[in-house]
Amino acid sequence: MNSKHLILMTLLCVLSACTSHRVEVQSIKPDIDWNQETPASIKARIASSAQQLKILSAFFSLSMNPPPKNMMSSISGVITIDNRLAQPKVRIRAFHLFGSTLFDMVNTDITKIYVPRKNTMYIDTKQEQTRDNRGPQTIFANMMLEPAGIIIKDGQGLTISNDAVILYLEDGWLVLDKKSGLITSRHKGDLDITYSAYRQLADKTLIPTEISITTPDDSFAANCTLSQVTTLESLPETFFDLAEYKPETIKDLQEMQE
Repeated sequence: MNSKHLILMTLLCVLSACTSHRVEVQSIKPDIDWNQETPASIKARIASSAQQLKILSAFFSLSMNPPPKNMMSSISGVITIDNRLAQPKVRIRAFHLFGSTLFDMVNTDITKIYVPRKNTMYIDTKQEQTRDNRGPQTIFANMMLEPAGIIIKDGQGLTISNDAVILYLEDGWLVLDKKSGLITSRHKGDLDITYSAYRQLADKTLIPTEISITTPDDSFAANCTLSQVTTLESLPETFFDLAEYKPETIKDLQEMQE
């Protein structure tokens, strides 16, 4: 998972006491005059929302059909995103049915995944964009929208319909709900990503808690649901360090996918 693709909400071993509540898109009525908006102003709105999210945490449940090679079709666990730096940090711990750790993954400058049952650490030494884009890393990477990765298509204005607004990008387009201004989908290369079930955090930030990813040919589908979503004030300095593990073997991440 390339960290420059991560963001917005982009999701923890420690949860704070604050809670979130569901917000229906139709119930939000921001003061947006779409005739006065431009692609640049929409991108600025997305960037402003992203800056409000410093540290985000949630439980997740992820299903994939078909499952990636050597992986189960569904996993669950906790995810933490620290968005305070220009390059977000992510930690994902997935669990077996009875609570033991299936894998523990961090993504800072590189991706590291520790698999306890193999006592093996997998490290992505190449950070290639060409790796299989149907594994959990891609799912989590596309859950969040990074403003720096939203490159507006030159010479293309907004398309405004009765219920949606489309912002065209170099790699696809974003669809926003016209009433609320919330992003409802992103079409990116060969991936169609939808965002729904927005929830409002204690600081009034809105994030989607249901994310679905499909391919146009219906050869792959993934669904991720977030619960107990909250923001944290701080994290231990060692939170994104897997030095606590003492693996017998260290391998390239590609070997995990073979």
